[in-house]
Amino acid sequence: MVNFRIECHRRRVMWQQRTNIGDAANWEDEKIPCASDSLLFPEKSYDLIKLSNFTMKEIILPKTGGFILDTQTSLKFRENDPKCLHSNEIKAYKSVIESPWLSSSNWQTTHISEIESTPHDERIPCDGDEIIFPINNSYVVDFQSIPMLVFESIAIDGHIMKPNEFKEFLYSSIVGQSSFKNFDNTQFLNNECHEQACVCHQKVIPVKPLGHCCPICGAVFQMKLNSANFNLDGFKSEIEKAINAATSETDRKKVIYHCSVTLGKEKEKNQHYLQLIIVDRFEYKELSSNLMEQLRESMLNKISQSQSNFISFRALHLRPMRVVTFSHSFSARFSL
Repeated sequence: MVNFRIECHRRRVMWQQRTNIGDAANWEDEKIPCASDSLLFPEKSYDLIKLSNFTMKEIILPKTGGFILDTQTSLKFRENDPKCLHSNEIKAYKSVIESPWLSSSNWQTTHISEIESTPHDERIPCDGDEIIFPINNSYVVDFQSIPMLVFESIAIDGHIMKPNEFKEFLYSSIVGQSSFKNFDNTQFLNNECHEQACVCHQKVIPVKPLGHCCPICGAVFQMKLNSANFNLDGFKSEIEKAINAATSETDRKKVIYHCSVTLGKEKEKNQHYLQLIIVDRFEYKELSSNLMEQLRESMLNKISQSQSNFISFRALHLRPMRVVTFSHSFSARFSL
């Protein structure tokens, strides 16, 4: 997960994972089937798989699922092939696994020679990047219910789309819904802030987290750090435990939270903040605000009393916004 908000120059970032039958990694023995092998697909498949030019003995199709064939695709069948060392084998295709958007291993910049020296966080698409999904490939991408994605453009099978066009593609096409998952709660924006994206209930005073274009209905916790050397993974682990302890399984599914280290505003551009954002997954009903209050009382106050400056604020129903601050010297070498 991206931990820092960074200044980005426009890049071209390409998706790497694919579900094509011509990719050895998609077969159980991680070898491309030979021309006299039988291809066996899982009994149930809910995603589209790209079929490229291929020669085989037979193909055993799933009971549910779909395949992508273009006008140039050629499928040939033959009984034996003298080039095959072990003929007439049954090759099993792996079950399709959704690949997370926020995994650095799934991305590659156009500057391949720099990949080893590029920090993992910076391999993931950034504000203003051009995102490319290669032509003649299939894939299953998990958007992980990310609250917001900002990019310049995205290319799907050679068709370049702006964020609003991409959103329409996701909801209106079979390919979009089969290739991309968990995007219902994600806003797709370009690298400019748009007022129409700023939606909050009329009777609620919203809050504006660092790095957000718009005020939101929800709750925010911010803690000023004296350096970026902060145990974010440990903090996330403790937050997850605290949220699980403070909510029922039903209520836990009604909120979304995001934790990161981010940079301050322009006047303090070198200042890092720890930021926790909680929002209601559906209509705002103060679940996020109440959960933040419980976390503040059970956990966040303890951190602030020993070693932080922090601000906790939340959306309120027509009441002045409450801001709680604590002033303490703080070392970012906090460990959980």
